[in-house]
Amino acid sequence: MDAMPVYVAFAIATLLIVLGFIALLTQKIYLDSTTQQPITIEVPFVGKMAANVPSLAFVFFGFALAVYGIEHYSQKDVKWKITATLKPDAPISNWQGLRVSVFPVDTDVDLDRETGRFSFDLQIPDGQTFESVVSTVFIDADFGAASLVPRDAMDLRNNKQQSMLTSTTDTTRVYTVPFTVIPASTTPASTKQEKPQ
Repeated sequence: MDAMPVYVAFAIATLLIVLGFIALLTQKIYLDSTTQQPITIEVPFVGKMAANVPSLAFVFFGFALAVYGIEHYSQKDVKWKITATLKPDAPISNWQGLRVSVFPVDTDVDLDRETGRFSFDLQIPDGQTFESVVSTVFIDADFGAASLVPRDAMDLRNNKQQSMLTSTTDTTRVYTVPFTVIPASTTPASTKQEKPQ
């Protein structure tokens, strides 16, 4: 989480509060000579205001901005660990060239190119789940492909149906993902039939 907007909000909030208090301390109250009441000012779109309302507005907006900054700054991220094992529908001896993309977030994926197993860590805001943050995990290579939709896998598991999701805790998910292997061409180039001329 980028903290810079929070620091800017705190700085502006502090400035507004200080300026509001200075305005309250240095203000002069003007009384109407006939009624001996403070003079009210008619402001378009706002209405009638007493002399100290602008000063109080500075203080109010400063405190409101400070509370907003504290609320957003106090939101914590939780580390999640996601692990998956690919289950190919045909034997694969070498997983070189395997690519894993997590959408819509950008994260580094650890790939075991000997077993087809991968894992990654994600920082997810407290109160949210992996299924609410990640819509799809795409797995592909020159020799096959697979995809994982976390929300669908969780729904199937919750409905006690067969699911790619094999294990779950508050901050981990373990998947077994079916991987469709594209058969390699077995016809050598020298035995291909030539087109007649």
